[in-house]
Amino acid sequence: HSFPTRRSSDLALPILVNGQVLGALTIYAEKADAFGSEEEQLLTELSNDLAYGIQSLRTIAERKRAEEALLESEARLQFALETRQMGEWDLDVVDRTAHRSLRHDRIFGYETLLPEWTYEKFIEHVVPEDRELVDQKFRQALEAQSEWNFECRIVRRDQAVRWIGARGRPRWDANGKLRWLAGTVEDITDRKRAEEGIQAQAALLNSAHDAILVRNATDEITFWNDGAVRIYGWAREEVVGEVTHDLLQTRFPKPLIEIRAELAEHGVWEGELTHVCKNGKEIVVDSRWVLHWDSTGRFTGTLEINRDITDRKQAEQVLRESEEHFHSLFQNLPIGFAYCQMHFENDRPQDFTYLEVNNTFETLTGLKNVAGKRVSEVIPGIRESNPEILEIFGKTVSTGVPEGFETYVSALKSWYSISLYSPRRGYFVILFDAITERKRAEEKLREYERILEGLEEMIVVVDREYRYGLANRAFLAYRGIESERIAGCLIADVLDREVFEKVVKGKLDECFQGKVVKFELQITYPKIGERDLSISYFPIAGPQGVDRAACVMRDITERKRAEEAQRQLAAIVE
Repeated sequence: HSFPTRRSSDLALPILVNGQVLGALTIYAEKADAFGSEEEQLLTELSNDLAYGIQSLRTIAERKRAEEALLESEARLQFALETRQMGEWDLDVVDRTAHRSLRHDRIFGYETLLPEWTYEKFIEHVVPEDRELVDQKFRQALEAQSEWNFECRIVRRDQAVRWIGARGRPRWDANGKLRWLAGTVEDITDRKRAEEGIQAQAALLNSAHDAILVRNATDEITFWNDGAVRIYGWAREEVVGEVTHDLLQTRFPKPLIEIRAELAEHGVWEGELTHVCKNGKEIVVDSRWVLHWDSTGRFTGTLEINRDITDRKQAEQVLRESEEHFHSLFQNLPIGFAYCQMHFENDRPQDFTYLEVNNTFETLTGLKNVAGKRVSEVIPGIRESNPEILEIFGKTVSTGVPEGFETYVSALKSWYSISLYSPRRGYFVILFDAITERKRAEEKLREYERILEGLEEMIVVVDREYRYGLANRAFLAYRGIESERIAGCLIADVLDREVFEKVVKGKLDECFQGKVVKFELQITYPKIGERDLSISYFPIAGPQGVDRAACVMRDITERKRAEEAQRQLAAIVE
């Protein structure tokens, strides 16, 4: 547009690029109405030319920056490829020719870049055994217009056999048709040898009972031996590619991150794991992990050996429970227990050390905290007061023959019944009970027996089966029987059976009901003939009630005769 003024004319034209105003072209003239239509048309074309020039300059600058970025990106890519020793290739799927890097050709054994490379030349380098599989994957990639990824063996120019790994992606032309496969190739021989080494080691153990598996860097299973099939139940084809810890539902003894750190530091880890088998059974395994690396120091996998110790763990649990049970029994036995070590000097027993005792030991002896102490320390003077103890203990330790005896330990003022045996040379076990009360009861019984033996009355004890037990000397004298013959005999076999059935049995039954029964009875004895007796039955209570009866019989024959004589005399007097 032109803007008239008094002294001049101005013309301003926009500079447009793709509809966007980049600026304005402004022209001044000293006289008024200086710009006609022709001038405006000419200046408009000039404005458009300026816009085009500016746009071209910007495009060149942007392209230059893009080229610089591309060169930088290519440099980084080349650095990465060289570091990994990877070659590049770009295959034209129509004419089967390929552009590639020098590293690509060197992988195949050529020191310099060949003038031409084709798919057919590549296939010639593939070992015959792998060609069909590689070509099949190539045709599948073309048909599906997908990636072409494979690993195979090649024969280099120097006839060396190497493993390569290649990855290629499809690219399309302007018409959307697949035209190129571009990617990388690298020599993976060291990795393959490492993998083969791991699997070869595992194969050597394939017949072992242990489960042996190989895991890659992501814990995916790559090898699964017969032992693993037997232990876990999964076939090889079911587990290859699976993550071990997910498949086996592994429970670790500590966080997995700590186990990985220990494995990375030492190259080996050992511990117990809990796994779940295919049938749902939970097992415990003793697991050993070993890291493997290739010659370049690159991690290639983990060898894992698992031994099923479920039965052992269950047995250990049963053993622990059994030990706890028997330890409880040991501590609460109603008899004393002591495990000891004997000390000899010149082949003579001189002392012994208490190694372990139970609670009852302390209860029966009153001795506390004796474990680890010698008996001469615990019971001073015992060698002088009870020399027979050391002699008997020493004999059992030396000969291995068990012994049993009773002794009075004056220092403890108690009687003990002792049994001992030697589980191994130099050591012995004592089982004992305090029998002081029993000894006192036996002494009282002997005192009672002495009293009973001195009485004129006949005394005998019978049980509920009507058998004689204890009988004093007076009873035996009347019967003319020795003491050894009376014990255990039936009353009916000693007395007249008719008398027993009609009189004695009924009276005894009353006594067994808890009554004191008194009566008189005339009995005929083998040597002294007919005698009159005053008989008393006294019930004797046992743990289950009255189980015996004490029978006291007094000979009243002379009294009866005197009474009869008095009656006869009184009758005469009258």
